[in-house]
Amino acid sequence: MTKFELFGTLIEVFPAQTFGKGFRKREFVLEVGDKYPQKIIFQLVQEKCNIIDSYSVGGYRDWE
Repeated sequence: MTKFELFGTLIEVFPAQTFGKGFRKREFVLEVGDKYPQKIIFQLVQEKCNIIDSYSVGGYRDWE
């Protein structure tokens, strides 16, 4: 598996959505960059949807 690492602030976490046949997705937004900050939306699916629960909005961290 390829490793993806990003430094940023958690801006928003959206509730999980369930679609037909039990497919689940959950989106969250990170703000990255110092001089020219950018907001990036990410998506978690299926059993990974709860990974984001242990983080708090507004917290800066190393995302791995």
